Amino acid sequence: MSNTINVKDMIDAFKQSIKDQDSIKARVILSYIDQVDDKTQYRLLFELVRSDVNFHLPLLIYLIDQHQTFSQKFDVIEETLISHAFDYPEAFADAIHSDMIKNPKIMIEITEKAEKIHHINL
Repeated sequence: MSNTINVKDMIDAFKQSIKDQDSIKARVILSYIDQVDDKTQYRLLFELVRSDVNFHLPLLIYLIDQHQTFSQKFDVIEETLISHAFDYPEAFADAIHSDMIKNPKIMIEITEKAEKIHHINL
């Protein structure tokens, strides 16, 4: 039995989970993101951020919370979260209470960075 992930099937399943708005399936797929190559990681992230903000926001938070090494490779995750704090404050506030977050300190740090940027732009 092979432990190799078929990236085409992974991407197809992820796109279908987005289409179906199935956040549980999307989260399961994202739980393997550290086990695929950079190109596949980027593609999954690209597909995710293209989806509806109410769908992708909790999943981005999941990535930054549970896959910190991956998230550090892709600044767009933190940048998107900071942007969403301004552009979609209600969705951002709702996502903060998501059961996907294990370490709320990360969201506090994102909020603090958003506040600093906001004060600089005033």
